[in-house]
Amino acid sequence: MLTCFQMLLYASMWGLAWAVIGDERRAVGHWLVYALGLALGLALMSQRPDMNVWLTEIGANVALLLAFICAQRGMLAFLRLPERTGEMLVLVAVTLAGMIWLGPVPQPRGWIHPGYLVAAAVGWVVLSTTWRAHRTLRDQFGRTVARVVATTNGVIGLINWVRVVIALVAPQNIVPLHVPSALNMGLVYMTMAAAASFNFMFLFLIVLRLLRRLTTLVQRDALTGLLNRRAMEQLLDRAWSRWRRLAEPFTVVSVDLDHFKHINDTWGHQAGDEVLKAAAGQLVAHVREVDAVGRVGGEEFMAVLEACASGVSTVAAERLRQAVAAEAVQVEAGVSIAVTASVGVATVSPGDANVGEMLKRADAALYRAKREGRNRVCTSEGEAAP
Repeated sequence: MLTCFQMLLYASMWGLAWAVIGDERRAVGHWLVYALGLALGLALMSQRPDMNVWLTEIGANVALLLAFICAQRGMLAFLRLPERTGEMLVLVAVTLAGMIWLGPVPQPRGWIHPGYLVAAAVGWVVLSTTWRAHRTLRDQFGRTVARVVATTNGVIGLINWVRVVIALVAPQNIVPLHVPSALNMGLVYMTMAAAASFNFMFLFLIVLRLLRRLTTLVQRDALTGLLNRRAMEQLLDRAWSRWRRLAEPFTVVSVDLDHFKHINDTWGHQAGDEVLKAAAGQLVAHVREVDAVGRVGGEEFMAVLEACASGVSTVAAERLRQAVAAEAVQVEAGVSIAVTASVGVATVSPGDANVGEMLKRADAALYRAKREGRNRVCTSEGEAAP
């Protein structure tokens, strides 16, 4: 009954989570049913041999099988993977038919107990699902999390398959789960530990995903998905600190779309939004992975180029200008417009007292590019790019 009480506590936890976490309700709902199913199955098992044998044997095993299926479907739903409904339905149907054919007491068909059919099925569900989800877990949350989940599920799956192997190799040594024995106590404690690890791990992953979404909302521009001004300022502060400690150069590229107000006034704000998204996509596509691009104003963007000295900064900025100009944006059916940008470049210099002075130089170069006719690159030293 202690294990049953533990599962009811997990069910309460998932019930609260279901009430407050809208985006993950499908996965949380599966885990709620999982905890309730385990509690029900264990409660029925604890009533052996006093209650109806069909209920405590077949009913309990069906509840346990469905509980583990819900746990694994919840994991797949959480990772946005196919939930394998057809495969699970076939597995349940075959296992249930086998249990009914054997009956709750397998006499006189031999020593095969219906519970071992369920153990084999649970082992398959848990281990196969873990195999399919491992790469996605690793990609989304890292190798450590993937290993912990694989270990937890591996323990659960192997516990069930060990029971099946023992039943096949030495059926005379099998003791029903409701009867105290060293093996049964070991299985119970291992199951409790694995269940605790599974529940708390996925609660942690839900919180981690929510924190990531919150971070995205705080640091990302809603329209373009680029870093916003606040995030770019933080990134610039880190680059400045590296410059002061390690003399690692970096470059700021200020990009302002030309005549953007005319685009909004002529084709509307929706067209303007499409232009902004297209320009953002081109800028991201034409910087290195170590660089960062952000939207810092209405039609103003900024790129921070890591480990980029003044000798190559103008070439990199010119590449960005050409990328924006090369993208024709469709604003109406059959109507596309070319967008150009003015670009200002400033590379960190020993003469800069702080990062703010460097930004002022980049802005001054940008305004000079606009004054000199737009659609060009100017450096902070006043030299126009070819």
